[in-house]
Amino acid sequence: MLMPLLSLGNYTPYKITAYNMHERNFLYQLHVKNPKVIFINGVTNEAAIPMDVIVRTDTVQMFEEKLHSFDIQFMHVPQISIEPTLSKKIISPDYLSIEFYDWENILSWINSYAKKSSTFKKTVIAKTFEKRDIFILNLSKGKKKPIVFIVGGEDGKDWMSSALILSLFTKLLDRKNSLNTLLTKFDFYLLPILNPDGFAFSKKQDRLWSKNRKVFSTQKKCQEGNVAVGVDIARNWFLQKSSRMIEECNSVYIGHRSLSEEESQALSYVLNSLALDMIAFINIKGFGQYITIPYGHNDDITNNHDIVMEIVRSTCSKILEKHNITYYYDNFSGNMADWVKLKLNTPIVYTVYLEDADTILPYSAQIQNLKTRLFTILTESLLLSQDIYGPLFNSQENMFLCYIKNIYIVFIYMYYKLL
Repeated sequence: MLMPLLSLGNYTPYKITAYNMHERNFLYQLHVKNPKVIFINGVTNEAAIPMDVIVRTDTVQMFEEKLHSFDIQFMHVPQISIEPTLSKKIISPDYLSIEFYDWENILSWINSYAKKSSTFKKTVIAKTFEKRDIFILNLSKGKKKPIVFIVGGEDGKDWMSSALILSLFTKLLDRKNSLNTLLTKFDFYLLPILNPDGFAFSKKQDRLWSKNRKVFSTQKKCQEGNVAVGVDIARNWFLQKSSRMIEECNSVYIGHRSLSEEESQALSYVLNSLALDMIAFINIKGFGQYITIPYGHNDDITNNHDIVMEIVRSTCSKILEKHNITYYYDNFSGNMADWVKLKLNTPIVYTVYLEDADTILPYSAQIQNLKTRLFTILTESLLLSQDIYGPLFNSQENMFLCYIKNIYIVFIYMYYKLL
């Protein structure tokens, strides 16, 4: 029996700003331990960046008292409603830029579109706990080129990232669109919905659901009597030991071990197989206006930190110039991006957060504007990346080239440091 879609009349939305580690640690404990306090995109590691939070009505007084006791700045935002998802068919690619669609219609449209086009290939890399396909869309034109891998939809409630990647997919295939020229320089691998079970559950039953839908053999009972379900895919790449490993009821439960889930494990295998040809890995998320680079799990910096930071800085300047929107940038990337950089040493790795600042949950009317921002980010960052790292990938791959890739990255890093 399906539950009704969550009514946000039962919740109070806030924007909260933490200015130091003490405040952020307190907020993180709330985030982890209280299921009635929902941080839409987690607790940021960066000071002074507002966080979107939704609090159940029966918890509001306690929540605000705790914020006051820690002198944490917060503000109420206007009440928001949930936009229904469409269950009707996708008539044309343009419709992906104006509406949110459910899982079944997205999959049906992709399968139908694959039969009409020779420019892309759909590959199923795994089945989820509830037997949904995790698929990748590979777009290429002509000879082999450096790979750009883009992934979204790891958080069930993040409808926007999947909508934006699907819009990107259609525009890359459109010969009349300027983005199509990127196919002359790169091969694209797009994974629009890494967590299809969580995505479908968020669409049909609980708008704020984040995790996958794995059912544990322990059948552990949680605070409100429900059985613990799901692992946070975004955190299943963890690189450090954590007490959260045994807390299945937590909204940010990261699993009993690294890459324990079909979603993360299958993606890790694919990324490993593509690593030598991958010039860029980009993780797209909703709920924010910033671009982050590794590492976020510790204080180390990457071997080409200054180069990537300069690319991101230039990209944010281009966003401001073209769209009059300020994007923050810094080192506090997610676990997936950290894993890719540490394990595979892909030259360009970053996470981009896309939302309209005035809203907490996205509306389909925002897809169009956010799509143009994403296209600006990709065009600027990828063309700069091609200028710097293109020579490394544009010659025939051989054992010697495999050996010198890391040396090349260090050389470029030292060169830019001396400028």
